[in-house]
Amino acid sequence: AEDIYVSTKSAFLYIRFPLFVIASVYLLKKYPKLILYLYYSILVTVLVVSLDAIIQFFNGENILGFVTNSRNRISGFFLDEPILGSYLARITPLLLSILIFLKKDLTNKLFLAAIIISFFGVIISGERTSLLLITLYWLIFIIFILKSSIQIKLFLMTMLITVVVATSFSSDNLRERYINLSFY
Repeated sequence: AEDIYVSTKSAFLYIRFPLFVIASVYLLKKYPKLILYLYYSILVTVLVVSLDAIIQFFNGENILGFVTNSRNRISGFFLDEPILGSYLARITPLLLSILIFLKKDLTNKLFLAAIIISFFGVIISGERTSLLLITLYWLIFIIFILKSSIQIKLFLMTMLITVVVATSFSSDNLRERYINLSFY
């Protein structure tokens, strides 16, 4: 670097990431129930944010009465920032990871409802990158992590792709956003 002080100053801020990991490990070892509380708080958050997005998609406004400014994207609680799909695409895998870490049953009805609703929330958000990210995540999960027969894995992958394609063509706004804008 030309200026060591500026380089060191910007690099020093990255110390927060290892500190976060160390603090997280310490807290989880000292308070083992904390991860269970984290799981339930993320689960409730995913459900509320996803249901709010679905309400906004069908009604034009969310639970609190906010109206989206974009005709092709849903923002939910994020108001003018269209980051709903990105938020759900990144927090839902964390939810699944915590569930696997806790060695809980993946067929929990509330968990499955949250996963399905959040996936639909990502689709209707209109964010192409988030849709690709969450679809790839679920494909990787089905192929490498899910312990099932090949027939069940193929069925789940087919269902996943079918849902993404069918939902993308189901609404004029979604078709415009996912298909027309992508090819344009």
